[in-house]
Amino acid sequence: KYTIHHFYLRCKDVGETPIRFPLDANPRHPQMNAQVGAMRDTLQDEPRDFINRNNGIVVLASEVDTDEKQIDHNADGLAKFRFDEGEGVCNGGHTRLAIQEYADDPEAVVHVEVIELEGIEAKTTSRRQEISKIADARNNNNQLQERSEANFLGYYDQYKSELNDSRVVDWHEGD
Repeated sequence: KYTIHHFYLRCKDVGETPIRFPLDANPRHPQMNAQVGAMRDTLQDEPRDFINRNNGIVVLASEVDTDEKQIDHNADGLAKFRFDEGEGVCNGGHTRLAIQEYADDPEAVVHVEVIELEGIEAKTTSRRQEISKIADARNNNNQLQERSEANFLGYYDQYKSELNDSRVVDWHEGD
């Protein structure tokens, strides 16, 4: 249904600029937990094994532009991503958090799968529903709660506009 791109990136590069993946497609914001601790241990003690012990990061993007001539098994390639509203990491937010906090060894590598959302208008309800379906299906290790999906689909937007003090109310699972 969509073009899927697979990248194998040095964790160190994912944790630093210019590679920045927004979390807009992830209804659950990552937090420090046991899984992040286990990833930290691997990143620090056995960085070469990170790729084998982690499911990676799944990203939704409006457009992916790759320099096909450079991307092969032996060369560094250039890829550009364009993100519209509601796109970004849909699974692997905790992986992204662990990498940003603990990845400094150049031998640690992560698999990044980028799903290019072609053919759906950027600001439509059907696009948000499709993103929600993909995110729900990809978060099979710890299923999304229905309230998180409802929030992502905008069902709480009226309440959010009335209760907009983020020190009191937060609207993502895990916060």
